[in-house]
Amino acid sequence: MKTTVKIPKSRMIAPIDFGEVLTAHCACGVKLSYTEYAFMQFESKRVTLFDAYASAHRYRPLDVECGVVAFPFYCGCMTDSGERVAYCGLRFCEERAASWKLLGLESALGLLNVDATAAGVSITSGVCCIADEQAYDVYRKHLQDEVHPLAGLIVLNGQTHTAVELYGKKYAVFSTGWGDGKYNCYAGFTADGRLTAVIADFGMIDYPATDDGIAEVEVETDAADLYVYDPTKTESENNIMRWTAALEKAFDPAARLRAYSRRGYAYHSVKNTDAALADYISAVKCSKQVTDRGELSRAWSVYDNAAEIYCERSDYESAIRLMNDALEVNDSLYSGAFVRLIDLYRLTKRTDKATEIAERMQSRRPDDPVANMKYAECCVDAADYKTAADMYERLASKFMLYENLFDEASCYIELGDYAQAENALERHPAKENYEQYWYYKAYIAYKKRDFRAALDNAEMSHELDKEYMPALYLLIDIESLLQEYHAVARYAEEYKRLRPENEYGYNVCAEAHLMLGNFSECARNYCYLYDKIKQDDKYAALGALACSKSGDKKRRTEMLRTLKRKRSMYYYGAMYGVYILKFRELDSALDKVVYNLQSDKDFILLLAVYLFQINVILPATHLVGELSKDNYRSFEVVAQQIRIAEKIGDKKQFFKFLDYYVDHYIAEDMPAQDKRIIAERFMSPARKHSGWLSEIK
Repeated sequence: MKTTVKIPKSRMIAPIDFGEVLTAHCACGVKLSYTEYAFMQFESKRVTLFDAYASAHRYRPLDVECGVVAFPFYCGCMTDSGERVAYCGLRFCEERAASWKLLGLESALGLLNVDATAAGVSITSGVCCIADEQAYDVYRKHLQDEVHPLAGLIVLNGQTHTAVELYGKKYAVFSTGWGDGKYNCYAGFTADGRLTAVIADFGMIDYPATDDGIAEVEVETDAADLYVYDPTKTESENNIMRWTAALEKAFDPAARLRAYSRRGYAYHSVKNTDAALADYISAVKCSKQVTDRGELSRAWSVYDNAAEIYCERSDYESAIRLMNDALEVNDSLYSGAFVRLIDLYRLTKRTDKATEIAERMQSRRPDDPVANMKYAECCVDAADYKTAADMYERLASKFMLYENLFDEASCYIELGDYAQAENALERHPAKENYEQYWYYKAYIAYKKRDFRAALDNAEMSHELDKEYMPALYLLIDIESLLQEYHAVARYAEEYKRLRPENEYGYNVCAEAHLMLGNFSECARNYCYLYDKIKQDDKYAALGALACSKSGDKKRRTEMLRTLKRKRSMYYYGAMYGVYILKFRELDSALDKVVYNLQSDKDFILLLAVYLFQINVILPATHLVGELSKDNYRSFEVVAQQIRIAEKIGDKKQFFKFLDYYVDHYIAEDMPAQDKRIIAERFMSPARKHSGWLSEIK
């Protein structure tokens, strides 16, 4: 029968000029990334946009005749969850379209009045492909008959955009925005009617509201099949009603699987997670009665969405049980079940289970790079570095994922096999341009105690990428060991700019300035650390000590009162350092400090450094001696013993501790010239000219 419907004109035309998307790479003020892939050929002159995981029904080609050659493209936009695919499509020529036509318009007219995506292509898996009609038929046949065609070629992380060649055909593969849905496609035409591009809109961009009026259209309808949307309700409410009605008529497990999953997603989209989870679990039960591979391949999103809700609730055990169920249904359809299960076991610190699942995934999918990667990561967690190195080598040699050579090198470093580590690094085809290459070169030199090479390579890594944190950590460690605290403070300032909420940068910066005797900067960092980052009594005590010498008596008093009120053990150390000259029985007071703070040897060492800097040598010597008695022989303790020996003019002790420091922490048989440089960094200006340096031969 025929009926007349009223349709907003805005739903029958493109929401924006997509030519702006393709040329200026922006939409409604949102900047887009743009990638274009190698050309594809269309023998049938028909293009099909289809769900990469659906084989139960055949997708119709888009209702436009295309050219023989086109270039697939992708446009991405940034979100809180990283980059997502906003648009994808095909470009047939460089000319800009004069007009854009909504594809699938005629078959959707009856629903366009209430459903803006009525003409859209349904993608339930969250991954779509674009291909020639004949190529789609080949793909669908393989999808029905064997392991999924895309297994090992993509990662189901919502950010896929690539072009692949399968069965002698080319396919463009894209994630669909936030996941499953119905997506409108548009064709662009020149003024003389030639096709310029086809674009799929994944609903990531908010378009401005338009009021272009209403069009009255006469359409054919079948009352038995037509679901009448309620224009007074939202899209999600309509979808809930639609799939509820479908459930009342569906008796086949596959049909109920589809209905439950779609209604669950509708509930999920409005954050009704209780109802969504109930529908997802019902869909899971239906999936166990489904044997059709095409329908089963669609079920992965049901498991994944339900697991996501469990994880949001920190119910990791339920998520683990669910993903184990997914593997029991069919472990060859959905690699994401393996991946999420592995990640859940790693998150809950069950390394053995994570490794077991990863090994199973790799054995089932040896040609899947994700499977090899997850197995390698689990082997690293389990300290099985040799197996991990073999997996990383496989990723680099078989799949040409050369960045894994850096991970392979890391494994061999852990094994102490530096020759193999260097061999892996040198096989990277563009090694000099990667900060990881120079970092691992530096780290190998550091482990070999070749600090000159370590410093040079670490600086090269840092120059290539100022935000590469491993290189920054290594530079701080090397410069601390070499007693170059001006450099330590400089790198710590860089760290603070990159990680302003992290205590490490402020702590290192404060300690470096304490070593340099710069109490104002030391106080500023410790006070900020305590006030803004972490209210640790240790930082309050160190802040009080630094404030007492920087002249900030008000802040010093506040810190001491805070420690006293909390009855903190650090109160004794802070009081001793601040009022040391007022203590009459210094030895007993110092013993009390050591007794109360014996569990925090780092604080005792920093208190010794503070006392040394304010020229209170005997108590500083006593504290360092107490640390040495406990076999607390960190390089900082030995360094402080060298400073004290230099301060009191004990040349014999100075060289004794210097030799120990160099031999145990820097390098045995260090050249005299380099050793003199280290010794000079422990000396006051007067001592440098006293003739001590000349005794280093």
